[in-house]
Amino acid sequence: MIQIIQQLAAHVEQVGGLEYTVSEDSITVQKNTDQGFIVILTGYPDQSFVVNYGHYWHGHYDTEEEAKDCFVSGLSGKYRLACTYHWRYLTKAVLEDYSGGDWQPIDTVGSCLGFLVWWLPKRMVYLNNILAQESFNQVTK
Repeated sequence: MIQIIQQLAAHVEQVGGLEYTVSEDSITVQKNTDQGFIVILTGYPDQSFVVNYGHYWHGHYDTEEEAKDCFVSGLSGKYRLACTYHWRYLTKAVLEDYSGGDWQPIDTVGSCLGFLVWWLPKRMVYLNNILAQESFNQVTK
């Protein structure tokens, strides 16, 4: 588990310009713009991993490769989050992948607040980390 975190930290350092922290079992990269999101990879003793995109979306992974790919994709701009707010409450976050010339939904995380605040004004916020995909291609190889 430590190896994947060290690999990712070394690559983030090499890319430069990113604020990040490393602990024994996780790496956290701060967003670099107001339209971005924090990316966190956490490893667990059972050799599973969780990747978080801000406080909006998370995925569970059984292999280092899957977790690493998700972590890197979140930093590279390959994925974005389409967040639905009712007034100031986040009610849904849709993970989207840029494919075929358009953003395609690939996973959704919802909140029970959607049922409680459905009548409030709704707005969409799109979050995307703006880093070159090429900068992170070597990590997944």
